[in-house]
Amino acid sequence: MPSLDETHENLYYQDSGPLRGQYLTIFFVHGLGFTSGIFSRMLYFAKRKNVRLVLVNRRDYPGSKPYTDEELVCLSSDEPSVCALALRALAVEYAAFLAWFIQTRRTPSRHIDGTGGIALVAWSLAHMLTCPLMAYPEALPDDVRAILSMHLRAYCSLGSPAQTWGKASVDAAWSPINETNLPESERSARFEYWVSRYYVHSAQAHATHDPKLLNYDALPYPTPPVSAESKQPSISVMTPEEKASVAWSGALHSDHVLLGLPPDILRENTQRAFFDEGAEGRWPRCKVVLVWSGRGTSTSVAAAWQIEKIHKDNGGVGKKIQFVELPWANQFVGCSTISRCQWFMYALQMHWDEPERTLDALIAIL
Repeated sequence: MPSLDETHENLYYQDSGPLRGQYLTIFFVHGLGFTSGIFSRMLYFAKRKNVRLVLVNRRDYPGSKPYTDEELVCLSSDEPSVCALALRALAVEYAAFLAWFIQTRRTPSRHIDGTGGIALVAWSLAHMLTCPLMAYPEALPDDVRAILSMHLRAYCSLGSPAQTWGKASVDAAWSPINETNLPESERSARFEYWVSRYYVHSAQAHATHDPKLLNYDALPYPTPPVSAESKQPSISVMTPEEKASVAWSGALHSDHVLLGLPPDILRENTQRAFFDEGAEGRWPRCKVVLVWSGRGTSTSVAAAWQIEKIHKDNGGVGKKIQFVELPWANQFVGCSTISRCQWFMYALQMHWDEPERTLDALIAIL
């Protein structure tokens, strides 16, 4: 059942519950516009798969503590150093929550045989908030760092766009949100279908990882054609009750603030966490995985390829990153009506459409 931490009241979470013996505990932190409920279909399979799932709502989302005015002022400061410290403080908060959960819920530590421990999965925008945890372990309280050092076995960036890494986003694809001749309500309705469509990208694009070869076609509306190669967009198969249980627009202001963070700060976090000479030594027993979906929009696929190229060009310096494509999954990429959200990765729907298959894939790589 969902529970609100009595002593760490900042973050609301759902917990699939403890298991016997050694088991992996996976913490999911959600992206923009959707709550952790978007992962809830996986809870049913947790016990059967011998894995514990903890679904965390970010600040400003239902049950979790709203950001204070002071925090938002610091995050939107004209002084980059103030923004950087404010973002780092949020990452410390997530680390403290993980350590508290480990300690009070007595989750198994990471064992030499590869069992036990925890994995942190940051979906979409969440990567922006958790990356500083990987980049600045020295910013954590000593007891928190000690607990995570014994338990943290994997960090997974799940469908995170280039912007969260501090990199330039691809801006070549058509989107209904840019059809300014249409009323805003109609653009939003068309956009929901477009972002959750299952795309078919060419074999040549997948073979070369050349973003210019991806599928940038405009989407018919209201009902996209469904062929043998395609399937209905995720949003079109949700009931109104399901959509209400996972969608949340109440955090648009604070998420807008996060999207306005200076890219230089995010690039520095990326460099320290994954690409500089000291990256491997910061969390030496924690693997890093970047998961992307082969049926996603061109913008989401291109982002994964961009980070993959940077990793390859880095010549082996820094943290080893495992890149994993889920070829059957779609990508729920989006833009809201706020300007700084243009081409921002909004949500990844594979864990909603195919929860057991997605959970199996994550367990195998974590």
